[in-house]
Amino acid sequence: MGYTKLNCEHALRRAKNNIDAAIEFLFGNTYDSSIVIHGIDPYLVCGGDEAKLMERASNTFINIDLVSDTVLKNFFKSKELKNILNINIFTVDFIADLVSRVIPAEWRNVDSAIVSIESISLQRYFSL
Repeated sequence: MGYTKLNCEHALRRAKNNIDAAIEFLFGNTYDSSIVIHGIDPYLVCGGDEAKLMERASNTFINIDLVSDTVLKNFFKSKELKNILNINIFTVDFIADLVSRVIPAEWRNVDSAIVSIESISLQRYFSL
């Protein structure tokens, strides 16, 4: 029906895992994934390229590459933690929703945007 994984999880958490109420929420509301509701929307565990992508959304993800303790890394990746602390492992299923969190706010709801080359650190993406 066109609902993303994050969309459905958001509705379920909002409805306190009541499936009927979650479906009603999905049908009756527009979900803006760029707005994070803490306690409802999950924190995402990621590393590498995913962490680079999520840098602009710093309050919604955990960069696992920065965690040096192996026990803590496993803790963040555990399935039990997913439900208790509302943490998910970053997967491609989330990309469609997360793009709106990482693009600059001034680009949202416009047909085009002006980008100055000075504002982009190309060294970050290319070996110069």
